[in-house]
Amino acid sequence: IINNALLSVNEFELSSFEVQLFPNPTVDSLNIKLNNIKISKIHVSIYDNLGKSVLENDYEVNTPEFQIKINTNNLTSGLYHVVIASEDYSITKKVLL
Repeated sequence: IINNALLSVNEFELSSFEVQLFPNPTVDSLNIKLNNIKISKIHVSIYDNLGKSVLENDYEVNTPEFQIKINTNNLTSGLYHVVIASEDYSITKKVLL
């Protein structure tokens, strides 16, 4: 049975957008790999478990497969939320330091 549901363009693009965080858990650095990306700019924010922003950066994306390496040496151990956002949508992932 197929439900009669409409998907917006953003929902369709988001479903084909893949984000990988590794290693997880991590110690010194966090790699963020984006696959099948169809946008030119992203904003990456990292929040601690209390919701405090501990890192924010903008990146120009120039390939369908894009990778960022973030130094995490200055962050204390704990659970963090990584938000990868574009103009139209965002994805949140958890990482353990």
